[in-house]
Amino acid sequence: MPLAYAFDTPATGNSYCTVADADNALIWSEKWKLMSTDEKEAWIIAASAQAARRPFFGKKSDPLNAMQFPRNFGTPATDRVFGAEAQRRKLLNYCLAFLEYNLNRIGIGVTSYAIGDESIRHEGLIEPNQARMALWDYWNA
Repeated sequence: MPLAYAFDTPATGNSYCTVADADNALIWSEKWKLMSTDEKEAWIIAASAQAARRPFFGKKSDPLNAMQFPRNFGTPATDRVFGAEAQRRKLLNYCLAFLEYNLNRIGIGVTSYAIGDESIRHEGLIEPNQARMALWDYWNA
């Protein structure tokens, strides 16, 4: 599935981060550089889908939005925490923290690790605490 940025195409969006955003932020990561555009898009879409799994207060800015954001929190569009730019920034931070954690956690093509007699099998991408904290202000308590 091709990546569609949710703030540009809310009705069909599936991502809160673009490949260009991730490329700029993850320029240090050889693992990220070696991934194909399709792989990068799949990771970004997975991170964005994970962000949308929790309950948020406020309402979607349009009920037809494919994803949870952008949202209307009943505040001015320029609000530092709940405005449109703040939402973009916090969701970008969420996605980048998610990607960075998982890049550091697994290697390209590595599906399991063994230490002595114990082995650990990689079962998909994990949402790290750093990513969760990026959206703290928006959680429905």
